[in-house]
Amino acid sequence: MLAPSSSEDEDEREYSTGSKAETISLASAVVDRDRDIRSLQLPPVSSATSVKSLLTPASEPANNKNSNSLARPLSPSPSISSEPPQRPNNHEKSLDVPDQAENDEEARKTRLQLYVFVSRCVAYPFNAKQPTDMARKPFRVTKQQLQITKDRFQAFLNGDTQIAADEAFINSIKVYTDTFLKSERCAKMVQSGGCSNNDFKEIFRKMVEKRIQNLPDIDGLNKETVMNSWIIKFETITKGDDDQRKGLRQSQNAATASELIQSKDQLYDIFQNILGVKKFEHQLLFNALQLDNSDEQAAAIRRELDGQMQKVTEMEKNRKLLPKFVVKEMESLFLEELRSSINLLMSNLESLPVSKGTTDSKYGLRKFGRYNNSFRRSRRGTTSSISKSDTDGGETALNKLDVVLSFNLEVIVQEVQGLKSLPPNRIIYCTMEIEGGEKLQTDQTESAKPHWDTQGDFTTTHPLPVVKIKLYAENARIIRFDDKELAKLVIRPTPSTNKTAEWNKMETTAKGFPDKDIKIRLTLRMDRPQNLKCSGYLYALGKHVWKKWKKRFMILVQVSQYTFAMCSYKEKKSDPTEMTTLDGHIIEYTEAVTEYDGGRFFFNATKDNEALLFASDDENERHQWVQAMYRATGQAVKPQPPPTTTVSSAKAPLNSPLSKLQGDTDKARKHGMDAFCTTDPVKVDHSAYFKNLQTLTLDHRLNDMFASLGWFSPGQIFVLDEYCARYGVRGCHRHLSYLDDLLARAERGMAIDPTLMHYSFEFCASHVHGNRPDGIGTVILAEKEKFDEVKERLRHLLEYQITNFRYCFPMGRPEGALKSSLSFLERVLMKDIVTPVPPEEVKSVIKKCLESAALVNYTKLSAQAKMDDNDGKQQLLHNHENHNGQPMRKIEDILHLAELCIDLLQQNDECYAEAFTWFTDLLVEHSEIFWSLFAVDLESVILSQPPDTWEGFPVFQVLNDYLIHNPYMAGGTFHQQLKNMFAPLVVRYVDLMESSIAQSIHKGFEKETWKADEYCARYGVRGCHRHLSYLDDLLARAERGMAIDPTLMHYSFEFCASHVHGNRPDGIGTVISGQLQITKDRFQAFLNGDTQIAADEAFINSIKVYTDTFLKSERCAKMVQSGGCSNNDFKEIFRKMVEKRNLPDIDGLNKETVMNSWIIKFETITKGDDDQRKGLRQSQNAATASELIQSKDQLYEFFQNILGVKKFEHQLLFNALQIIPMSKQRQFVGS
Repeated sequence: MLAPSSSEDEDEREYSTGSKAETISLASAVVDRDRDIRSLQLPPVSSATSVKSLLTPASEPANNKNSNSLARPLSPSPSISSEPPQRPNNHEKSLDVPDQAENDEEARKTRLQLYVFVSRCVAYPFNAKQPTDMARKPFRVTKQQLQITKDRFQAFLNGDTQIAADEAFINSIKVYTDTFLKSERCAKMVQSGGCSNNDFKEIFRKMVEKRIQNLPDIDGLNKETVMNSWIIKFETITKGDDDQRKGLRQSQNAATASELIQSKDQLYDIFQNILGVKKFEHQLLFNALQLDNSDEQAAAIRRELDGQMQKVTEMEKNRKLLPKFVVKEMESLFLEELRSSINLLMSNLESLPVSKGTTDSKYGLRKFGRYNNSFRRSRRGTTSSISKSDTDGGETALNKLDVVLSFNLEVIVQEVQGLKSLPPNRIIYCTMEIEGGEKLQTDQTESAKPHWDTQGDFTTTHPLPVVKIKLYAENARIIRFDDKELAKLVIRPTPSTNKTAEWNKMETTAKGFPDKDIKIRLTLRMDRPQNLKCSGYLYALGKHVWKKWKKRFMILVQVSQYTFAMCSYKEKKSDPTEMTTLDGHIIEYTEAVTEYDGGRFFFNATKDNEALLFASDDENERHQWVQAMYRATGQAVKPQPPPTTTVSSAKAPLNSPLSKLQGDTDKARKHGMDAFCTTDPVKVDHSAYFKNLQTLTLDHRLNDMFASLGWFSPGQIFVLDEYCARYGVRGCHRHLSYLDDLLARAERGMAIDPTLMHYSFEFCASHVHGNRPDGIGTVILAEKEKFDEVKERLRHLLEYQITNFRYCFPMGRPEGALKSSLSFLERVLMKDIVTPVPPEEVKSVIKKCLESAALVNYTKLSAQAKMDDNDGKQQLLHNHENHNGQPMRKIEDILHLAELCIDLLQQNDECYAEAFTWFTDLLVEHSEIFWSLFAVDLESVILSQPPDTWEGFPVFQVLNDYLIHNPYMAGGTFHQQLKNMFAPLVVRYVDLMESSIAQSIHKGFEKETWKADEYCARYGVRGCHRHLSYLDDLLARAERGMAIDPTLMHYSFEFCASHVHGNRPDGIGTVISGQLQITKDRFQAFLNGDTQIAADEAFINSIKVYTDTFLKSERCAKMVQSGGCSNNDFKEIFRKMVEKRNLPDIDGLNKETVMNSWIIKFETITKGDDDQRKGLRQSQNAATASELIQSKDQLYEFFQNILGVKKFEHQLLFNALQIIPMSKQRQFVGS
């Protein structure tokens, strides 16, 4: 891990990824980050590493005698045995300043050298591609953004925003602000660097889900809609107004590009920031390395592979150069793996697109295996040619078809001048053709306006084509013959021709045509094919080819990535006249040779004492040829021009390639960059360099604007993959280094995704145990030892995280991290990759962690409760200034602690129970241990209370109410302990309540003024006799199976038992047997399609099931016979049956709306059509009057029906008794 490199009193500063200014030291940024997260420190298992050790190759000694002389702050995760550094005296300080400056300079040089290798990977990648399937990471919340968010929520609560909200939402925001935003866990989440606004939103959602479910129902508004509305308002508060978020949005938009596919320039910028390379340093290296020249980069790769081949040969001869392996027999396998990896690199390089020549051609890639016995390429660049010596021992010449070139020629005819003798209205036009090819014609125009701007596109295989432009005049005679040719122009372009619009004099061809000064303005461009690397006129002389010294048009053709041919061409010919390959040649500058005529600047290509001599007329052309051929041969030593050569300003203009390259080289040498450019990659310890690169990249990633949790961006992964493949970094070393870095940061409290560590650990474990995840079967001893160390640290870290799961994963965030940690722990406990760890062992480790977690949680919760109590201590003392004040305060303290404990365990159920799905019993045991710790404090408080006090009973009520509603804790150890502890108090409470209720009932009945019904009161019927008779009648009917309300019998029985009057119960409407049959018929008609009710298939199936399983069942018939069944019962039975069915989801229509629609259709079927229900409605309307206040006539009629009295009998009695006069009635009552 990175250790601090600055003093403790340095000002905090943030590391800006988008800054274009000079990049500050990344180590300082990490130090500032470490200061923020020291409250999250993990007990360490390894000491910190200095910055210099990170930036120094492994080949250099790590323990410099002066490296620890400078006073440093304490390690971010100090071990128990670590000692604080001693403050140096003034003499030591004076000695340390030069050493520190020297170390900083060494680190800078190492970073620059590392940037050279990285920039080469970016400039010409041939192994890796940028991943496109990675999930984009959300923006992380910083400390400043957290404070802004707090202020916004407080402004909302103060009413300073324009957001409309109801009281329930405001209360929810207040609880969220007080319990989470202002909590210590929220601050730690932000400090860990893994917290995003999405985490805040999900935590709010979990907190209000239960709250919304307890809200009263509102017609037409379901609770899901309420939740969505609250989330929208929550996001509105979080974002703030436009002015507040404008600047943040701009920076986030700029940072978002780093999560997408990136260009080379963007990758350069990223790694400049990572490695602390300044802009001008990058530009110097860019120019000196020719990173924009793909030919130069491909040649550099070929030279690197050549060097790797040489290194393998040296290792094979000197086994002492090999690393130590777990088994000595792996040495030969290691060499074979190196050969295979180099061969794979060559295949990847060969697979890059080239116009001609592929890996399948005979001039394609030479397999590495051929070099095992016939390896002849020296570090000076000599190499075997493409010859039959590899196959049948003879020389093989290139086929002319392998060097066929294709050129695109563009000719634009614009206008003609000098046509003075033609009439103004004479029609003229031009033709253009490549000799031996097609002919194109311009539009026709009048000679007074000879303008065309017509473009002709040609394709040819001739490197030296002949282009003919002819001017014609249309024949105006009645008998028309061919049009008259006036003039022509012949142009012989070369592949380097790129002319702009210019005037060319045409040759007059028409006899007797007076205009001799005809000019044509045209543009001609000839595009060079991709496999043409250099072309021009050269003098050449060789032994087998070009045997005569003369000037020829030469082209350097790339046949494949490893085969280049030097070809000479003649005009109007597509095939070369002579050619040879450059494989194995050494290109050098030579002095002028005076014995040959022609040519001023000489160079040669030598191979096996055979030389090809070339000469050009221009120094710049010679330099271009030498550079192109140097890249083609792949020789290690770069040709150097003769020291006596001077280039005049006339022949070497400032913008020429030679002067530009010389200028770039001089600038690089002036600033000390030439040493980095010329470093041989084969001689560098790339394992140590890559570890430094990966460490700095991870630090940069964890300090950017994203909650990455340790995941690299696509561009960073691409560069790291390319670096490993190109420079032979072993996969196990890469992942072990990655794990080491991730562990170091996780131990400092930073948020790291356990799934990410799981991936890397799985790779390393498979490698160490011989599973060959990347095809590498050898295991280096250092890898095995490092793996064992990392595995032990991982086990320690995971146990710590599970023990402190509430603080390492606050509110269950990052999502799924705890569950992944539990799965990861099981993998770490495995002895190998095949044998699974026994479930009992995993369970015992997690059990031990959760036992410790109970103590940790309760200790921190007690401290929080004590802090809360201290805040209100003065108020408590003021309220309880009496002799019972101290015990009363203890009760309030323990009650507050009990509420906090309940809240904590409820949060465990909401946020962590899902992660412990396979260990539910252990989580329950954890809760029991947690409550047992609470029971100790509770018992001490209860024992300190007076024996006749009731103050402790609210504690029992709160705890018992929570426990009985928790299915895992009800009846558990703590619940039984709680019952036993409060048993005497509960017994006394129950006895007191029983007597109090009895007294209240007795006093209440004495105050009642119930009045008997008119008959009983008038004729003296005793109330007890009345209710006993009523009970007798009800029992008789209940015994016959009729539906009787037991509450009604209860009331009459209570009346008889207490000798008091009771209330009259209301009646309910029943369904008679005839109506049941009608209902069956209606439902059957609906199923038969005889109704006009529109319904979908799901509803029809539900009605069919309802009809078959209920309406036609014997149970339904018995319900109707009992007389206690109503249409409302039918509807509720249908509702319950449908609720159990899994209705399909319909976009834009929730299930509650579907249920209401189905109930309406059900009632429509039950009621039937208007004719069917007309008579029933009339009878029901008449019967409804019996349930209301009735007139005398209605009462007469009612009891006529009961007693079977006929109408005429009632009329006779009515007249005889003279019921109408009230005086008679009073007289009768008085008697």
